[in-house]
Amino acid sequence: MSTILLPPLADAGTSPEELLQTMTEALPTDQTPDTTGIAAHTDEQIVDTRIHEGGSCATLATTAVDGLVTGASFVLVADHDPRGINYMLLAERPGSTSWEVLEDGPERWQVRIGKTAAVA
Repeated sequence: MSTILLPPLADAGTSPEELLQTMTEALPTDQTPDTTGIAAHTDEQIVDTRIHEGGSCATLATTAVDGLVTGASFVLVADHDPRGINYMLLAERPGSTSWEVLEDGPERWQVRIGKTAAVA
């Protein structure tokens, strides 16, 4: 089963499932992001920046990358093109990440980001 990764809050001791439930309840029904069609593998985490009000998409993505073990990946979901994050990862962590576009807008973007090597 996939989970929503919310690093700053999860580190405080709340499970991702509890955070998602709380955030979903706080959003009006018409603003709850559509999670159908999220292309995560079984047990692959999802970083859904559409439901996280604190922190930028880039911060959430880099925090998630830093938390990965080599060979692992997560799916980043955004309501805007996250291509700039790939450029940032290439500059700041050269040769240590992979980037696979799964859905290319215009309503939702999905990218699988993997950790291919430890950051030197």
